[in-house]
Amino acid sequence: MRTWLTERFGLTVPLVGAPMAGVGAGRLAAAVSGAGALGVIGVSSTATAAWIASEAAVAAKSGRPYGIGLMAWALAGNPAQFEAVLAARPRLVSVSFGPYERYVEELRQAGITVVTQAGTTDEARAAEQAGVDAIVARGAEAGGHG
Repeated sequence: MRTWLTERFGLTVPLVGAPMAGVGAGRLAAAVSGAGALGVIGVSSTATAAWIASEAAVAAKSGRPYGIGLMAWALAGNPAQFEAVLAARPRLVSVSFGPYERYVEELRQAGITVVTQAGTTDEARAAEQAGVDAIVARGAEAGGHG
């Protein structure tokens, strides 16, 4: 099956793993990517830059594209997270839950596909205005923020 996802990331399975902070680290992302989908590392609000670099290295060992999910509200108090993600050069970054707009252009200039989650149509419209590459429709039952 050919889709935007399979074409953009060279996937054989048009699925993206959820960025689940606390449980979705490098090994899970590598397994999902190794299976042909796009694995995503979920970064918690307290994750260090060293942790991000380490988990990104694990995910990269699959030899396949992977992504990293960030919580925007946490970045103001921990800007090293954003710098670590830029240094890791994942193919996709999901940045959600808070003011993410200021990160979009820098990520895109680095050649990284930018995604955010939207729980309402107003949030989806704002994401489109912010210039993200894709919007994930988030239901009220969602968990595993990242």
